[in-house]
Amino acid sequence: MAVLMDRTIDTFRREIDPRYKAHRPAAPPDLIEHFNRFEEEVARLGVTVLGDTTYEADDYAATLARIANEAGLPTRILANDKDLCQLVRENPPVILEDHKGKRTDRAGVIEKMGVPPELVVDFQALVGDTSDGIVGVRGVGQKTAAALLNAVGSLDALYADLEAVRGLKIRGAKTLPEKLEAGREEAMLARRLAKLVDTIEVGEDVLEKCRLHP
Repeated sequence: MAVLMDRTIDTFRREIDPRYKAHRPAAPPDLIEHFNRFEEEVARLGVTVLGDTTYEADDYAATLARIANEAGLPTRILANDKDLCQLVRENPPVILEDHKGKRTDRAGVIEKMGVPPELVVDFQALVGDTSDGIVGVRGVGQKTAAALLNAVGSLDALYADLEAVRGLKIRGAKTLPEKLEAGREEAMLARRLAKLVDTIEVGEDVLEKCRLHP
């Protein structure tokens, strides 16, 4: 077990795009005090706490999930964040679980987002994320983005042949190439922002540090 913390909004993603989460207000001082007290109490219980001012908690989740996966261990991420859907795997399993105990596996990601986990980042690149200040491609909604990616297989394949989009059996397909071309730069930027980092240096013994000892 590990508790993963966001330390600041000013992570490396703000360096890539200053608009990233720029609309979010700073945490009030009393809430920060509660965060600090929470972290102290969790650490006192023997639970490892990870987080820094460069990466987000989601990036630490991605890193730990990768390390656990390479060790053949299943991973359960207790969070209700669609950004984490990109981490869901089948073998060894990586699943999400919300505060009500509802679990999201691969089938759940497809049901929730319309695409499998491996296409979640490309999906977010197209639709953007208003809560994070990620623009995406204007005029391309969730249903259209899912239909496009399921038809062609990836964002790169989509942009490799935009004219082919006109022939797809998707609503408004004839006007999509122009919209996609106009939003190409934003889509590529959005993909960089949406992709979680799974290569944070957490130490070779991180799994042992996360082990709960009675």
